[in-house]
Amino acid sequence: MNPILFANLFPQLKDFLHRHPKFFQFCKVAARNVTEGDIIEISVISSDGKQVKSNIRLSDEDMKFIQSARKVFNK
Repeated sequence: MNPILFANLFPQLKDFLHRHPKFFQFCKVAARNVTEGDIIEISVISSDGKQVKSNIRLSDEDMKFIQSARKVFNK
């Protein structure tokens, strides 16, 4: 992964979250309530009605990442 490109994502992420505050709030609430073994599912519906859906089951490693993210975003 290119560290310069990765660093450039942060201002874009800040702008994205400013434009879509409900998304950030949803993530914060969801992150507080998930546990190992829970399933996170996401779907995207295109403007022409096509849907793509996927899910993941949270592992112990995933929970460690989520706990780290909580520390970063719950200032």
